[in-house]
Amino acid sequence: MGLTALLTPYLLVVVSTTPIAQTQHKASRPKDIMPHGAMSACLAWFPAVKLKSPVQGKDVSETKLVYCWSDVLTVLDVEVGPLDPNDKDKQPGLFFKSRARWKCEEAIVAVQWLSRSVVGVLTISQRLVILEDGNDLHVMDSVDLIKMHIFHRDFFSKQLHTVVEQEENEADIHGVVADAFYMSFKSYKGRAFLMGFSDVSVGTLSNWADRLSALVEHGDDIAAIQLGVAYYKGSTGKVSVGLPEDDGSRHDMVRERLLELLQASLKYRLSDQESGDNRIQALTDECFNACLTMDEVDFLLDEAYDYYKEGRETDIFIDTLESYVMEGDIKALPPLLVKDAVDYYASTHRETRLEELLCRLEAHAFDIDQVTKLCKQHLLYDALIYVWNQALADWITPLTELFSLIRQQNLPNGTGDYDHEDKLDAAMKTFPYLAFSLTGRLYPNGELMDEEQADIVRKDMYKMLFSAHTHTWPPGSNTKVQIVPEGQGEPAFPYLRLLLHFDTPNFMSMMNEAFEDPYLNSNQDQDYDETPLPPINGSVSKMTRQQIISILLEIMSADDFEPSQTIYLDMFIARSLPKYPQFLILSGSALQQILHRLCSAEDEDLSDECQLSVEYLLSVYHPPVTENFIKALHHARFYRVLKSTYRSERRYVDLISTFLEDTEDRVEVFRDIDNCLRAELGIKQRRSVEDLICARAQELVFIDLRQAVHTVQRYMPSKLEEYLESLQESRLQYAFLQELLEPDASQKAKADTVTSKEIMTQLSDRYIQLMCAHDPTHVSDFVSTLDSGDLHLDKVLPAIEKNGVVDAAVLLLTKDGLAREAMDRLVKHIQSLTKALCSLIDSSADSPDVFGFDVAVKDLSADLEKYTKLGIWLCQGQTRISDSSSSSLPHSRKRYQEITENELTLDEYLWLTLVDLSVSVSKSVSTSVASLHSPPCTNPSTVPRSLVQQVFTALLTSTTTPSLPNSTPATARPAPPPSKRKESSFLPIFRLFLTRAALSAPSLSDLRAVLLDIFSAYAYESDVLALASQLLDRDAFDEISLVHGKRQQGWRPRSQVCERCKRRAWGPGSGEAVWEAWVDRETERGVRKRKRVEGTAEEGSGKGKGRGAGGTVVEVDERDREERKRLEVVVFACRHVYHRHCLDEMGEGARKEEGGYKCPGCEGGA
Repeated sequence: MGLTALLTPYLLVVVSTTPIAQTQHKASRPKDIMPHGAMSACLAWFPAVKLKSPVQGKDVSETKLVYCWSDVLTVLDVEVGPLDPNDKDKQPGLFFKSRARWKCEEAIVAVQWLSRSVVGVLTISQRLVILEDGNDLHVMDSVDLIKMHIFHRDFFSKQLHTVVEQEENEADIHGVVADAFYMSFKSYKGRAFLMGFSDVSVGTLSNWADRLSALVEHGDDIAAIQLGVAYYKGSTGKVSVGLPEDDGSRHDMVRERLLELLQASLKYRLSDQESGDNRIQALTDECFNACLTMDEVDFLLDEAYDYYKEGRETDIFIDTLESYVMEGDIKALPPLLVKDAVDYYASTHRETRLEELLCRLEAHAFDIDQVTKLCKQHLLYDALIYVWNQALADWITPLTELFSLIRQQNLPNGTGDYDHEDKLDAAMKTFPYLAFSLTGRLYPNGELMDEEQADIVRKDMYKMLFSAHTHTWPPGSNTKVQIVPEGQGEPAFPYLRLLLHFDTPNFMSMMNEAFEDPYLNSNQDQDYDETPLPPINGSVSKMTRQQIISILLEIMSADDFEPSQTIYLDMFIARSLPKYPQFLILSGSALQQILHRLCSAEDEDLSDECQLSVEYLLSVYHPPVTENFIKALHHARFYRVLKSTYRSERRYVDLISTFLEDTEDRVEVFRDIDNCLRAELGIKQRRSVEDLICARAQELVFIDLRQAVHTVQRYMPSKLEEYLESLQESRLQYAFLQELLEPDASQKAKADTVTSKEIMTQLSDRYIQLMCAHDPTHVSDFVSTLDSGDLHLDKVLPAIEKNGVVDAAVLLLTKDGLAREAMDRLVKHIQSLTKALCSLIDSSADSPDVFGFDVAVKDLSADLEKYTKLGIWLCQGQTRISDSSSSSLPHSRKRYQEITENELTLDEYLWLTLVDLSVSVSKSVSTSVASLHSPPCTNPSTVPRSLVQQVFTALLTSTTTPSLPNSTPATARPAPPPSKRKESSFLPIFRLFLTRAALSAPSLSDLRAVLLDIFSAYAYESDVLALASQLLDRDAFDEISLVHGKRQQGWRPRSQVCERCKRRAWGPGSGEAVWEAWVDRETERGVRKRKRVEGTAEEGSGKGKGRGAGGTVVEVDERDREERKRLEVVVFACRHVYHRHCLDEMGEGARKEEGGYKCPGCEGGA
């Protein structure tokens, strides 16, 4: 078809020339070309060729076109479609596919195919880049040719200057047009031809062997091995370095050369004394990697290892070998290497790691005699068991070897006297080996055996373990597996006895695991007392759990077993019975003996285990509950069993007592107390339970105070006082009453019981008495929550006064209507505080402790202020009471000049007393301060003087401001003016106070000082009011100014039509009715203004619109009124506009819940 390709600055065109010129493919320039780079373009074809070996079923390769724009290179595959059999003259179809793309760092000026899969790229800086075209394009090599001075010419800048001379803000602008290099770089049959300004150079690509040799000659044999492995894998350089793409052919070519390279490197490095360990370690890593990659494990473990042995570097080889064995890459080792590895690990005391390594290898590859000898020598019994099990399918021989280790011990329970400590560790492997074997698992990795093999192993192991006599092993020999020295008689069940004497607890743990295996479930129909003891080479039925238990009981009933050993059998049996009730049957006497031995165990460390075993046993065995049984449980301190027994026997008193004896699980006592008291008990039994709870009250409170309170309050409220008295410490009594009478809010919400009024009244006196001693600051808060009559003042007040909680006493007396008595106590206390403050001031001249003086003055001043404010509260409260009572009764009284103290009302008397008290306090303190030679840093008279001002301010407020009841809502009508009684209260109080002051003042100057304190209160009040008025006026002006400005600004609608009906709402064209309504409104406004100016009292002419008197009345008929109402508009802050009747028709969607409208379009407010 004669294909040719054309490149323009923006387009690639592929054209067929026969039979006629026809465009076959077009492709535009990529958008990811580097902006502002040099403009260049080049392309090269590679024709279809016949392949030596088919690729993907094709004998002929596809035609390929590589083309470049600036820094982007693309490979285009051209596939020829099938011929049409019906029309042989018709040309086949062509399919074009952009398969790969590569982006260079700079503009590409020439490109050539060096081979079918290798592309040579020449860049604008004269750098030659070799690309390999596989599944994708990747760089194989690059070389700088700047010194060769490649020939180039500027052929295109004149023709393409309009392309580069564009606006600079365009993304695809090019800075310059690159010179032409296409005629200076060509290729032919794998050779590259470069034309310089004065010479021509010819070159070829170096092959893979040359590259390896170059690295070796350079002294970098490790890099050469790495490159050879990469060639072998095909991860780098195939066709470009002369390697075939076929894996098999490539492996054959590289393997031989790579093995030669490994031999040479190992021989050189391991014989070179100057080679460091790091270099040898790196070579070892690459050697392992190369051999495993080529599957040359035999070469690695034989020839390569010989080099390490000759160079005395076997340690590095074995350390590297370990990771490959553990990961499963290497599964077999030659005998010589096994021996060296065992010796190496033993010398570094890493026997455990060695066993793991040997157990990862294939057992069939071992030299059994060698491995057995080495394992015994170094006590590697895990590996020994693994090899014998896996290689020879022999489970008995390793067991006999372990028996021989156990025989060396001469003390019971695993405290053998071994000449080597590792022997004891090896002997202890007997039990996990038996556990794995009896449950059908391979030791030590735990993999499951197949069922047939597992059954054979279990049968053989049970035969050996439970054999009644010694046996000959291996079969056919005369060697007996003995456990006692020659000449001594063998006991029955020798191997079982051996293990039981060696380590009873581990043996029972192993049997517990074996019992869980379903293998023992079968063959349960035989006599339970039958003991299967046939020769090991004879046939025998399967062992059963019943037979095993019977044998163990028979053996351990002998005198050669201590109670410390038999207890483990008892625990094992006790826990097995409830697990396998259908397979185990024991007589009642046997179970009773087991139970007795469990309760009689003397080992404290086993107490919990024995108790758990008893719980298991009692779940299937129910002995009579006798006193001896209870005593045994008490002696053993099996509290869980005792609780369960008492609970089932409904012995609740004993149950609660046991809970209190158990120091580990006392919290649960309340659950059982709750169940007990909810149960239907007899009167006598319930009384016994309640008496016990009261007797052990202190312990219950220590366990959980909240639960104790809840229990007594809910189930035995009549015993509250008795329970409280049982708490010997007053602190506990207070905590109990606090939880009862003042529970936390969260707990109060969760509680299902509420403290009754009777209990509150009954215990509040005692609670306050205790509170005065332990938390006096809380007394007043609690008292304020009580109602009048809840307390007995004759019992409470002495305790309150004794602890100085005067505020609480005042509150109590006030609640009971004893305001005068409350004021008397308050006066007495304030006077005592005043005396203390004056004494402190007088003694300050002799005391150098200035800091202590300041602290004491502040504390006393704070107390004076606190109790003075309490007096103000007392007077104000009494004033409110007097106001409410006098408002409904006629009131007449003398003139204030004639009123005496006896004629004052109670609230007036209280005010008089408080005023007189505050002035006297201020006077006393000021006198004491004046007597000092030098004034103190902290002036003690400041607080008393301020208190005088506060008292007179409160008096002035209470006697001039109407007092509203607390229930008056905020929206009620304004309060009435002050009553005459209130207006006449202040002057009598003030006059009588002056009378008292005159009597106590020795001179006129003293009276003047008192009056100055009084008048300062009024001056202070006036200053505060003036300042507040000034601040409020300023804020009010700012707010009103802001509102006025916004109101003048108005809201301009965004359109002239209604948002709903789309009819014009305002402006031109809205209708004459709008104009007439506006005229009528302005007329009415003028009439109202004229009336205000003339000062007329005449009101407007009703609700209708029109002029008032003296004006022309505008009549509006019903039709006009309806029309005007229909045209009323509503404008929202969001500038939407609606007709009012449109909003009314929209209903709830346009109305707010609190009234008014809301914008239906944007939910804005009107």
